[in-house]
Amino acid sequence: MKSSLFITLISLLSTGNVFSQGVEGNVRNEAGEAIPFATVYVPDLHHGTIANEEGLFQLSLPRGVQQVYFQYLGYTTEVRELHVTDQYVQLHVVMEVQQYQLPPVTVTASGEDPAYYIMRRP
Repeated sequence: MKSSLFITLISLLSTGNVFSQGVEGNVRNEAGEAIPFATVYVPDLHHGTIANEEGLFQLSLPRGVQQVYFQYLGYTTEVRELHVTDQYVQLHVVMEVQQYQLPPVTVTASGEDPAYYIMRRP
């Protein structure tokens, strides 16, 4: 009984050291305004987080080189390669606005819905 408790305690303490470091910082736009709820994600680990309403984030990562993706709708995705060591890496990310150019739409009054042609086909 005591040995199983000891093994459980040791395994819990050892897993805490694996992610005792990572990346923390903030996500802002070009005007210096916080981007609330931006996604911070490491695809290789399938691990991520979301920035808070002030654009602040903290993500625990294992030691080594990690590629961290910062994403938010309407902004260009930022990819940063980090060298994670024993302590948290401070990172301040500035995201650029992404412009979308939609193609023009032409509306015609031809009299029949184009879907009828597709439905009539055998």
